[in-house]
Amino acid sequence: MPGKRGRPEGHKLSQESKDKIRDGRLGKRHTQETRDKISMSLSKEGRRPIISDFVSFAITYISKAKGSTRNPIMVEIIRAFVKSHGLNAKAVESNIKGSYSVPMRKSLELRGYIAYASLNTVDRRIRFISPTPLFPSERSTKRLENVVKEVIEDMRRNDREKERRKKKS
Repeated sequence: MPGKRGRPEGHKLSQESKDKIRDGRLGKRHTQETRDKISMSLSKEGRRPIISDFVSFAITYISKAKGSTRNPIMVEIIRAFVKSHGLNAKAVESNIKGSYSVPMRKSLELRGYIAYASLNTVDRRIRFISPTPLFPSERSTKRLENVVKEVIEDMRRNDREKERRKKKS
């Protein structure tokens, strides 16, 4: 393969080779630009965890469906998110389903933005998401942003409470 440098794609290094590369780099300093990039990626401002992207996407998706006759289901929203972000479907879908979609739906229900999700008559596990009049329309971006913030706060609060319960037991 002319024009390509380094090892071929997918080449596995032995632990011995990895150690030699590590020892060769040991003690070398990063440039200030690289240190700034590392610092930014580790700070809260530099990180955009998938939770905020997913909740924002889901709220927008629901607001677009609000005026239509068909209400979306969470699986549709997750698949559209995975596709639009070019993510690995199998790895991300199961993580989002368990970690984000149910807490997000519960938060929206408790705040009155969606009706308590009704079961689908065909597949009892699938729940339709029916926006209430409180749910902001697609055009009111400021209100949509506020809903996203509220939902993320609720989800994080629930995560902290779960962690506290785990530590106590």
